[in-house]
Amino acid sequence: MRFRKDLRAWIVLAVAFVGAVWLYSYRTSFVISYVDPDGRHFHPDRHLRVQPWWGTPAAVGLAVIGAALFVRLIPARKRLLRICASRLTNVS
Repeated sequence: MRFRKDLRAWIVLAVAFVGAVWLYSYRTSFVISYVDPDGRHFHPDRHLRVQPWWGTPAAVGLAVIGAALFVRLIPARKRLLRICASRLTNVS
């Protein structure tokens, strides 16, 4: 039973980080048009692939949510949190 719980936690973490990488590398098409005030095109349009403004915040948010769910689902989370807390207090 413990193996299944561990596996479930690791799957959640892997899916979250794969989703975060996909969101970070997601690109949308963007067109730049050069138009003068009279409405004439004086350069051909450029089609670019750019990252949307929400790509990085969404990737970071998904990674944080995945890490929080991992800590919540792992069976030995109290021991894991106790170890991390003791290391943080001994840093200074």
